[in-house]
Amino acid sequence: RQVAFNELHERYTKLKEYYTVADTKNVELSQSILQTNELLKQSQDQCLKGEERLKAAEAAKENEIKQIREAHQADHDKLISTMEQSKQQMQSALEQLQETQRQLADKESAVVQANVRVQLGQQEAMELRAKTEEWRVACATTQQQLKTKTAAHDALEAR
Repeated sequence: RQVAFNELHERYTKLKEYYTVADTKNVELSQSILQTNELLKQSQDQCLKGEERLKAAEAAKENEIKQIREAHQADHDKLISTMEQSKQQMQSALEQLQETQRQLADKESAVVQANVRVQLGQQEAMELRAKTEEWRVACATTQQQLKTKTAAHDALEAR
């Protein structure tokens, strides 16, 4: 009887340890989500800055074109050169923006994956809590049965 009780108690202790580890993992996953969300916010800020740079480059190009059109025909070669440089700047800014958007999409995907992992961890924790409760009840029942049998045995010996 004592052996059965000890086995149940040992199982309960192991389950409790496993549950503690699962809770620790949930905390780590939550921290990971917070970090990922911060990175996502930073990426969004970078994306907005990239769009602003692109708009600024476009405005600068339009301004240069207007000034060049008003200038003398002799500045025609300068116009071509300036437009080409602006185009390259815009292309570079556009490529940076596209890269930032790709990174943002990757980070959003990572957030979704982290959320799924947290939900799975929470589901597992709930299942472990239920199993722990079942084992606790089984342990208490066994302990009560042991007390009852011990009392009956003691009563028989007392006769």
